[in-house]
Amino acid sequence: MKLRDLFVSGALMFSLIASGALAADVDKAKQQAEIRKVTQAALADFYKAEPKLKADVAKAPGYAVFS
Repeated sequence: MKLRDLFVSGALMFSLIASGALAADVDKAKQQAEIRKVTQAALADFYKAEPKLKADVAKAPGYAVFS
């Protein structure tokens, strides 16, 4: 009986941990999508104000957008 209880408890704990990890992945994906959206909007604003920046950003090895 104790072994069965231990097994059930372990399975329950595993399922709770796994569901939490999956929820974190969904939240992370939403957060990344929002960051990409804000980044593209900021770049579009910069390109509209200064079209030359588009070529500079394209040649750059990387860039950062702060909002």
